[in-house]
Amino acid sequence: MKKILLLATFATLAFGVQAQQTRTVQKTDRMEKHQKMTPDERADRQAEMMQKRLKLTDAQTAKIREVNLQTMPPKDMAEDHKEMREKRMEMMKKREEMYSQVLTRDQMMEFRKIKEDRIEKMKEHRADRKNDRMQDMQPATK
Repeated sequence: MKKILLLATFATLAFGVQAQQTRTVQKTDRMEKHQKMTPDERADRQAEMMQKRLKLTDAQTAKIREVNLQTMPPKDMAEDHKEMREKRMEMMKKREEMYSQVLTRDQMMEFRKIKEDRIEKMKEHRADRKNDRMQDMQPATK
């Protein structure tokens, strides 16, 4: 009976580790694919996503693509993390101002809503990760 229980426990642990490794590999693959994209490809991808979500016209999509190209941060923007973040925030603000000249009022409201939802989702994800780390740091109780 102990052998069966031990074998079942081992199988469950092995399966869990394998599943976690698969998710990590998939995430890494997506990140590498995104990092290998050229600025043109990234601008196209962003414009296509906005076209679908905001129901842009073809003319708006072309203008948004140009805005994305103009405000695309370079790969090697800065060594200092704080400086890089500040420059990225400036570019995002400039991009949003340019978007407001292309998008209708309703589209701009929807864009801001999507952006706020994404920020909220990131905050929740960070909080979950922080809670997980805190639980991992707590000593096991018997």
